[in-house]
Amino acid sequence: MRPLDPSLFSLRQPTSQTLPLVVAVPHAGRDYGKRFSSGTVIDLPQLRVTEDAFADELASQAPTLGIPLLCALFPRIWLDVNRDAGEIDPLLTPDSAAEGSFLASNNVRAGLGVVPRLLTGGRTIHAAQVPMAEIKARLSMAWRPYHDCLAELTETTRRHFGTCLLIDCHSMPSGREIDPVDIALGDGFGATADPSIVLEAERFFLELGLNVSRNQPYAGGYTTRHYGKPENGIHALQIEIRRGLYMDERSFERQPGLVELTTHLGDLFARMGRVVHSLA
Repeated sequence: MRPLDPSLFSLRQPTSQTLPLVVAVPHAGRDYGKRFSSGTVIDLPQLRVTEDAFADELASQAPTLGIPLLCALFPRIWLDVNRDAGEIDPLLTPDSAAEGSFLASNNVRAGLGVVPRLLTGGRTIHAAQVPMAEIKARLSMAWRPYHDCLAELTETTRRHFGTCLLIDCHSMPSGREIDPVDIALGDGFGATADPSIVLEAERFFLELGLNVSRNQPYAGGYTTRHYGKPENGIHALQIEIRRGLYMDERSFERQPGLVELTTHLGDLFARMGRVVHSLA
């Protein structure tokens, strides 16, 4: 495996991989220094709303359980590795017309391409358009190494165990509902993981007394759809955790629930390992 730039990625490998899982965290990067925020017109609290705050900490027990853990350290507003590399917004760059046609998608139409143009809600992120050369540089520096690594981790796991489950860890803002969804499980409406995997994850969170939904409001992004090929022995499940369970969503301060949920996710990983073993 090629070495990863430690300023862009964290890859924590277990001493020995003992479970057929790989865990990824694409959106927890919270470095908003000039390297990643130059040219933005959004203040820090609004930038932070775009991140899956502390999702890397929630997933941190994976290596101690014998599971590789890959985290992106750069912020989502700089590059979103949970998008297809072709999801380039033609309104973002002045050079797009010369590059031919890009991948049209609902994400791009919403301004949420691989380099986002807008915040959710429609506010502009950048003071000016971003040159295509810069977008390509970000893809080369960060998108490709991230997915090269993830592809190698999942394939190595599949070869060793006969099967693999990729868990893509995210967080989501609390809604205004009286009884909000706490956990959203995304499997592309049944396309990216064996039903037994999703059922066991659902049972686990229900046993904790949490409200669980499937594929609403999130069914899984690029990572889940791209890697989740159950017919080839690789399953993928996106897990979204409501931030209000473990942090103050206004001050971005950790709350006691963070430690508790971190323990619970470790228990989930161990349980998922047993389920996936049975599919080999």
